[in-house]
Amino acid sequence: MKKECHQQTSDVNATRTDNGATATPLCADAYKGNTEMVTLMAGNNADVNASLTNDGITPLYVTAQEGHTEVVKLLLDNNVYVIVHGLGGFPCA
Repeated sequence: MKKECHQQTSDVNATRTDNGATATPLCADAYKGNTEMVTLMAGNNADVNASLTNDGITPLYVTAQEGHTEVVKLLLDNNVYVIVHGLGGFPCA
């Protein structure tokens, strides 16, 4: 069912604003630790480096912050940028 829903979405990099934060579906699922969905989206050309809003927070950052090591490994396997900057310009990962 999940796979079918995402296949019907034309843009895997579309953003959604929720509670003032704008994120891609991949970033939201990375934050939740949803390995299955991150795998599906990464396999469908989702931007693994898309920032959350304009603050530079990436799926790698939120995933590592939440302790989802399997998703971190998955993102690394999909050529995520390792050195990125977040709030205040400090390195996130």
